[in-house]
Amino acid sequence: MRQYQLKQSSTLNLLTIGLYCLVLTTINIFLHETIFLAASLTVLTLLLLVRDQSRYQRLRLQDPTIVSLSNSTARIDLGHQDEHLQYERFSVFSNRWFLILQMRNQHASQNLMLVSDRFSSFNEYLNFRYLVGKMSRIQHVT
Repeated sequence: MRQYQLKQSSTLNLLTIGLYCLVLTTINIFLHETIFLAASLTVLTLLLLVRDQSRYQRLRLQDPTIVSLSNSTARIDLGHQDEHLQYERFSVFSNRWFLILQMRNQHASQNLMLVSDRFSSFNEYLNFRYLVGKMSRIQHVT
C-alpha cells in the first residue's frame, strides 16, 4: 500500500480566480445596458469568489489529505482529518497537465483534480499517475 499526502493547489486556486475575473468581465461587457441585472450578477459572482477563497484558505490550513493506493486490491483509501473512506470503483481521466480521479463506493462518490503541485515533488506525482493508471487497468480486466 502506497500513501501520498495531498495539499491544496495554488495553481488551481489561481485558475479559479482567473475564471471568476473572466465571468465578471463578461457580465460587465454584455450586460452594461441593464445596470440592475449587471450589478446583481456582479455581486453574486463576487460573493461566490469570496466563499471559494475562504474555503481554500481553510483547507490549506488543515491537515493534508492522505490518499492510499492498494495495488493488490485495486482500492483507494482517502483520509482527511478524522474521515476515512474506501473506494472500490474508480475512473481515471488524464492528460498532459492534470489527472481527474472519479471514485465511487456504495455510499459516496468523490472527484479529485490532481496537478503536480498538490504533491510534495514532481516525481511523486508521476509515480502516483503511474500506479493509479496501472490499478485502473487491473480493475477493468477483473
